[in-house]
Amino acid sequence: MCTIQWKNVADKPGAGTDAGIGTQFANFSFQLKLYETTNAVDFVYGAATAGAAATAGVRYPQVGLKAGGLATTQLLLALKYERAPWSTTRFTTTNYTSQAHDIIRTALPDAGRTYHFGQAIANDVAIRAVYTLNKAATLGSFPQGVRVYIANVGTTAQTNLPVTLTVTGANSFTYTGTLANLAAGAAGYLTLTNLPNTFVAGTNTVTVSVPADNNNYNNSASVEQLVSTNTMSYLEPSRVLDGGGFSYGAVNGLLANKFTVGAVSYLGSATLQFEPGLNITTAYQVVVYNAGGTGGIPGTLLYTSPTQNRPAAGGSVTVPIGPLQLPVGSFYIGVKEIGTDGAGLATQTESPLRSTTFYGSADGIAWSDLAATTFAIRLGIEANMTVAPNCLAPTGLAVANTTANATTVTFTAAASTSGYELV
Repeated sequence: MCTIQWKNVADKPGAGTDAGIGTQFANFSFQLKLYETTNAVDFVYGAATAGAAATAGVRYPQVGLKAGGLATTQLLLALKYERAPWSTTRFTTTNYTSQAHDIIRTALPDAGRTYHFGQAIANDVAIRAVYTLNKAATLGSFPQGVRVYIANVGTTAQTNLPVTLTVTGANSFTYTGTLANLAAGAAGYLTLTNLPNTFVAGTNTVTVSVPADNNNYNNSASVEQLVSTNTMSYLEPSRVLDGGGFSYGAVNGLLANKFTVGAVSYLGSATLQFEPGLNITTAYQVVVYNAGGTGGIPGTLLYTSPTQNRPAAGGSVTVPIGPLQLPVGSFYIGVKEIGTDGAGLATQTESPLRSTTFYGSADGIAWSDLAATTFAIRLGIEANMTVAPNCLAPTGLAVANTTANATTVTFTAAASTSGYELV
């Protein structure tokens, strides 16, 4: 093995138009390890010392391997959002565009963080990601399945593979299922549905693992879950936001999160997490859809809020809704951009991004799953559940055939409501 070490490295402070951005890493050490017998390569990072810069600014180092050119498959490069933990780094075989291995003084590497590049080995099953609600509500969230993205990166097919789900913390639970077959090179989503119907409030760690094999570094993955009375969200509470903000970027463009309830439930409000520091005040609306579209995409519009204005400073904004009665199953909460500056939602990296959960649309009719794009981000849209009110508002309200003396009003009555009066 050959080890090459860099010690006491610091990036240069900005100059010219970048002069306001100082040194981000004042002292940074890392190693490059070359394994001659296995052709493996390791990038190993030590704990860095943040620069004393008054302003945190993004730097765009390039990290990875390059063959004889810059074409696809001749590159294996690391991608990271600047404020995301180094543990969220993902890899691509195409050249950098608007994002590289972005760093900033407020998100330092954890000591010993290693990026390993190696040849395929015989038995190597990887748990790439664990997906669940990162904030779950005792009002309606449960039972809630856990999904996992699992890959056989080895050269040998796996049969009757045990996959174990473990919940620790405020709640304790273990379940082991069996994956009948996972071909060499295969990867995809696996859903574990045998969770309890109730959880108590508190913080859980949700872990999915497979048995030991020839590479034990990737045999498990974990996520944090905060259980409270009413909030459902895909943002991990203890993780910082990525930075930069995310918008659809067009008037009437929409971004939406899917949520699922296990019993008839009531939506009281939506909380939007806006990226701070963008200084935009675009107009927007909060919308709620059922999941009646083809394949479970957003279908019928159930609710539209009055037009709001995004706070220039960003941060958390809660918009009242209803209470709106929701049947068992899935629904969507979205942000509709009325202004031209974009919503600038806060995000967190997720790689691979879970499918059929985060969507975008130009018009509220045709929707795109963000998991089918290059965006690997969870959206800062949260659902706040509430208890059943004494009188529920109807949904799907529409007015038509209006004349000087009459109009036609149609709506869907809420369950357990016997009648309405027009006043």
